[in-house]
Amino acid sequence: MNQITENNLPIKIQTGLCSLKKFESADSESFLRLVESERQRIAPHFGVLASSVSSLEESISYIDSLQAQWAARESYFYGMWDKSQTELIGQMQVKNIEWKTPKAELAFFISQKHEGAGTMSSAITEICKQCFDKLGFVKVFLRVDPLNTRSVTLAKKLGFIQEGLFKKDHRNGVGELIDVSYFGLFSGRLD
Repeated sequence: MNQITENNLPIKIQTGLCSLKKFESADSESFLRLVESERQRIAPHFGVLASSVSSLEESISYIDSLQAQWAARESYFYGMWDKSQTELIGQMQVKNIEWKTPKAELAFFISQKHEGAGTMSSAITEICKQCFDKLGFVKVFLRVDPLNTRSVTLAKKLGFIQEGLFKKDHRNGVGELIDVSYFGLFSGRLD
């Protein structure tokens, strides 16, 4: 039986292709640049983020709220940095945590210019290991727009099992009512 621990996830996780680092106030300018450069592309999937971070002040406020959620163990938000740790290239969220089960949802994006290089695969693999090993989760799940073929392919490649397709289940960031595919990865099943 998995035991729920009082441990948190590490503030920094190194993979062979990137670094995941807990967002800090000092990341606000880099975060704003990332959101500005990817806004159109992420708006359907990260509507709140795309619409609420358009100035440095909003970026600081957003990161402050992320830090509060981390401290309360409600969610964990990481910036994804390139291998040299000089460029913020994406983000990873462990959210919708249910400590009673225990399980959580992963949400993520990477800048378009960094897609297809294996960076997201390595980041998801490592964050799942941490969720299972450090937090005792029995399941990590993804909610994916079935038309987002890159994310569907990635989920399957990493061993996530499609658990269902929910029709007209979510209103996305641009107001469209969309279907959602649910994928689950279970403790002990990480390849």
